[in-house]
Amino acid sequence: MQVIQELPEVFEAFAEQRQKSFLTVKEYKDKGIPVIGSYCTYFPQEIAMAMGAASVSLCSTSD
Repeated sequence: MQVIQELPEVFEAFAEQRQKSFLTVKEYKDKGIPVIGSYCTYFPQEIAMAMGAASVSLCSTSD
């Protein structure tokens, strides 16, 4: 059995996107904008929009 010692390059893109997302949320919080974490379709986005908040999905990109 071969043990993989290095992650594929695509994982670097995931790490970079995760960092960008974190920094975006930090910017919102630094500006005093509320941030709401929601689970996909279980949360009406209009509620966050009505209160001037940023909505962040806590699941993958598909429902």
